[in-house]
Amino acid sequence: MIDSADILIVGGGVMGCSLAWHLAMRTGGTISVAVVERDISYRRASSALSLSSIRQQFTTPVNVQMSRYTLDFLRDPTPLAVGGEVPDFQFVERGYLFLGRAGDEADLRQAQNVCGDDGIAPEVTLKPALCERYPWLNTHDLTIASQGREGEGWFDGYSLLRSLRGAARSAGTSIVEGNVVALRREGTWKVLLDGGNVITCSHLVNAAGPRAAEIARMAGCDLPVRGQKRSVFVVDAPDADPEWPLVIDPDGFYFRPEGRTFLVGAPAPQGYADAEDFEPDHGLFDDWLWPRLAHRVPAFERLKLLGAWAGHYEMNILDGNALIGPSGVDDFWLINGFSGHGLQHALAAGRGLAELIIDGRYRSIDLSPLGLDRLRDTRSPAETRII
Repeated sequence: MIDSADILIVGGGVMGCSLAWHLAMRTGGTISVAVVERDISYRRASSALSLSSIRQQFTTPVNVQMSRYTLDFLRDPTPLAVGGEVPDFQFVERGYLFLGRAGDEADLRQAQNVCGDDGIAPEVTLKPALCERYPWLNTHDLTIASQGREGEGWFDGYSLLRSLRGAARSAGTSIVEGNVVALRREGTWKVLLDGGNVITCSHLVNAAGPRAAEIARMAGCDLPVRGQKRSVFVVDAPDADPEWPLVIDPDGFYFRPEGRTFLVGAPAPQGYADAEDFEPDHGLFDDWLWPRLAHRVPAFERLKLLGAWAGHYEMNILDGNALIGPSGVDDFWLINGFSGHGLQHALAAGRGLAELIIDGRYRSIDLSPLGLDRLRDTRSPAETRII
């Protein structure tokens, strides 16, 4: 057990480990970095329970830039090699297919415009061509579809977490198992863990995922981040095509192939979840989700439910974009509120915050649009492509 560090990160998921690794890369190991993680088994970590997808189709430019940084690692993981072993993130580059009705056209067009014209912009199809292009879908109630064919798909998110954690440790980061129970500011930060251990640090970073607001309150900061439970169902669909892309329905659910089975994500619930609630909403599947799946894709009429799990999003309840940078409390930093796109943006977020802490400014992607102070500006654009 350590008793001090220059920078202490609360939360050892993909966000905390990305920041730790980028800090080590930025400083050459000349500062001490420690990560506190309450459960190093990661059995209930958001990073481990995510469907781990990546897309370019966002409506705010900074999110597209962050996805493209991650895309480089998915295509070439060599920078995260430890001991000569290069990780395999099993990247399946098959695209997102957003489906929309008349009221969704503006958002889908906005995402197309934000992606630009460099070959990664999605292809938009309008009615009546939808039926011909996507004969396996029921398109009668749709008016538009937007499909990204390059730079989108899914990957092994747990492998990314393990690789970042291993790379951070190899670069000198200390990983401490413990639950933060109190924070005190006495010139430096004192972080009290269960069991009575205390770690002193000059800079404290909140990377606590769905528990971010709880940690922020301990530091005297009000953070608009809440945990939201999301259920995922595993189905066997013998009539469906395992080569389909990831499909997002305008009713809020989505599905993608996983080998010969399919993973189906339920839409966002109305409220927010207790941090210890990991029970899937089986009633939702039977009463609401299955009928809509069968309506959208006739091949899903003959499916069989194989299993389910639930994980938590860390939702920024104000605009759906991440909160990165100073908190307003001295030497207390934020890397929170990714609202379901944390795994695909953790690499860029970690690099950016490392630059800001060490150099005092962003040197690569300008993440200032994700600063906490933007929430005082009602003109700040919200991310509407929340899945």
